[in-house]
Amino acid sequence: MSRWKGPLRGQLGMFRQLRGVAALVALAILSLSLGGCGDEPAQRHAFIDFLQRRIIDRPGLHIPIMSEQDIKNFGPYADQYRIMNGFHHQVDRAVSQDLARAMQIGTPRSLAELPGKRGLFPVVIQGMTRFKAEIETAQAQADAAHAALKQPPDLKAVYDVAYGRMVSTPAAVFLDLVPSILNTIKPVEELADFLDQNRDAIEFRDGQPTSKNTFIRGRLASLMDAATASAKASEEGRRKLRVMSEGK
Repeated sequence: MSRWKGPLRGQLGMFRQLRGVAALVALAILSLSLGGCGDEPAQRHAFIDFLQRRIIDRPGLHIPIMSEQDIKNFGPYADQYRIMNGFHHQVDRAVSQDLARAMQIGTPRSLAELPGKRGLFPVVIQGMTRFKAEIETAQAQADAAHAALKQPPDLKAVYDVAYGRMVSTPAAVFLDLVPSILNTIKPVEELADFLDQNRDAIEFRDGQPTSKNTFIRGRLASLMDAATASAKASEEGRRKLRVMSEGK
């Protein structure tokens, strides 16, 4: 430490030496950086081509799997694809039997069997609530990771379109589907309860419930109309799913 207490000339000489060392270190870092990023344009172009051909140019929803060669070709950009692919892994876990069961309940095949399935309704409602929360969480995580990306303009333009196809649109469709299913379940549940409560006064003819009691017959007609209307809403949800997945 004593050398720092020398004459001004000595301090200037030391400063020049340190500055020279710093310049060499900076040059070495720059060389390493350039060496590590030497393939960056090729990696970026390979990734852009993958997004364009495998996702954007194909109709409907496609979640391509990166091959080992793709991962090698993309370099660090492979992690950017994992943001979108990771969203779908979470969605796959969320789309459980609860969703399929809910869609089936919306259009029951046998009204005579409907009262015996009343125990499914609370399960489906809980499942839809959980499904909605899981989709929202998955989308929020993906959106945060997407927003944090620092991308060259050419990649950003293509990536944003692919992200919309793989994340934003599916999330919107699924989140729109949840209230549609819940709205479908309510009138069907009311019909199931009424059929059960009045089972002694209701008979089925060609699969359709009817009754000799005028009040019950009128109430049945009203509940059947409501259930039919809700089934049409459920069908609209199916149509949106089909358009998203098939592009038509």
